[in-house]
Amino acid sequence: MAEFSDWLYRNEPDSLLVYKFPVRKLLERRGVRVPEDIGLAYLYRTTDEMGNAAGIDGNLDAVGSAAF
Repeated sequence: MAEFSDWLYRNEPDSLLVYKFPVRKLLERRGVRVPEDIGLAYLYRTTDEMGNAAGIDGNLDAVGSAAF
């Protein structure tokens, strides 16, 4: 948490592209609002993130089936 907070403070990004990292919870702890203060998109969304976060649906069964 401390390392991420330091990085966020130093870099002040407009948005984050995240892969399997609970960044929304960390942002909320710092009082950072999504999407008002920072944009957030997931390369692999979990069930918890569906409907409230931009990103790629990680439905691996369907993806694997389509690829096959």
